[in-house]
Amino acid sequence: MAADTADNTVHLVTFFVPGSARDPMEVKVAHSGLRMVLANRESIGLLDESWKVLGVYFLLGAADDPDRYRAYVGEVGKSSLVARVKQHAVQKEWWSRALLIASASDDFNSAEIGWLEGRLYDVLNNAVACDVMNGNRPGDESLSVRERGVLERYVQPIIAALRACGTPPDTADQKPVAKGRRKPARYSETVADLIEAGLLKAETKLVPLRKGLTETATVLPDGRLQIGNVIHDTLSGAAKAVAQTMSEPGWDFWGAPSGSGRFVPLSELRGRLRDIAPGAPSEKDEPPELGPDRSARDKAAHQPVNEHRDPVLAQAARSRPSLFPLTIYASYLGHRVEGVVDPDGTIHIGDETFRSPSLAASAARKAHGYSGSGKAATNGWAWWRYVDHDGREKRLDALRHEAIPQA
Repeated sequence: MAADTADNTVHLVTFFVPGSARDPMEVKVAHSGLRMVLANRESIGLLDESWKVLGVYFLLGAADDPDRYRAYVGEVGKSSLVARVKQHAVQKEWWSRALLIASASDDFNSAEIGWLEGRLYDVLNNAVACDVMNGNRPGDESLSVRERGVLERYVQPIIAALRACGTPPDTADQKPVAKGRRKPARYSETVADLIEAGLLKAETKLVPLRKGLTETATVLPDGRLQIGNVIHDTLSGAAKAVAQTMSEPGWDFWGAPSGSGRFVPLSELRGRLRDIAPGAPSEKDEPPELGPDRSARDKAAHQPVNEHRDPVLAQAARSRPSLFPLTIYASYLGHRVEGVVDPDGTIHIGDETFRSPSLAASAARKAHGYSGSGKAATNGWAWWRYVDHDGREKRLDALRHEAIPQA
């Protein structure tokens, strides 16, 4: 069973285990109105005719950090789930399993599937342990408020199935709340503080929690919000622009996608900042230092260059050799952090080497003033930047999606 710690919802998830590990495994979430199947990459060809339908799917694979995983969410509004996943088996090397999801009555249309894809992407994009492999946010925003409300009932069962498959979409709001915490009468925290504390990710899509409003806001890395082409410095300013009112309590107006399937008010995340104890975090929760003192596990993550490198960056170097060695950089708390990516996919920061952009980013944040608790988990593909041949600054993510084409 998969339980939701935020609202104590429990979903009965049943796996129908086949006689061989190579065979697809049916996944059933009780009363969901959905049918699902979990298939290994090698067993996609064994899926029967019943999966030649429309639906949504996840590609799932291991990340370089053992505490994280990679995921790609897609939709099939034309063709079929089987055909699309077979294409990915040829085009994408990083994934090992696929979770296919269709309506039990086969009554999804392409717009509904597109909206569900975007809704599920938003959850994964804000999940603590997930590296989302989509190049851009997918989705279909043409549905009415009423139609979206009907589809919301599918979100929690799908998330429960993901959790039961060992790829939890848990977000920071689902961590246990410290008991006995006194809420201050006045808050001074900002959205940037939420990002710094790991309670909210940059690029998260926030939604209005007021009924009838659907316009979303994107969280920028500096804590500001972008709505369309307009950037707002404050939550309340963005809220007033959407609600068309003179005053709006921004912290209660905006909600972030939660791994529970609901939207959590930012005021709840703000309250969790008070759970972060002041002072130095515990050593076991920290990312590796940029220095000589490292535990055995940290050293294992920094093995010699030819043994531990990022295969996607290596593939990008083969595709665009003239870019490499590639200088990558980021701005963090007033510091400019730089690194170099070798053609074999190894990342260097000073005398240290890293096997993935996320490990390098987490360590760089720690070395340049990170003061929160936990591992300073960072999506390095979004954090690092580089300058392309055309002189434009781009996220490192752009190279990843050149190396791994998106269908």
